[in-house]
Amino acid sequence: MRRSGIIVRTTDNDCEHYAVIDKKLVWHGGMNLLGKADFYDNLIRVENEQAAAELLEMTDQVLGAEK
Repeated sequence: MRRSGIIVRTTDNDCEHYAVIDKKLVWHGGMNLLGKADFYDNLIRVENEQAAAELLEMTDQVLGAEK
């Protein structure tokens, strides 16, 4: 994935589940796309550069605190 330009950041802490694509598209939620459907499944898509920037900043803060 790195060779394709995809950066994946993970954490051992409980956290939100989201993906930021091209610094403007956000997929947020918890849904097992390959598994059994659950009542609590949710997934939202937002195209907003400010929301993406805020999530990336929060990610940097969380990962920086883990070091």
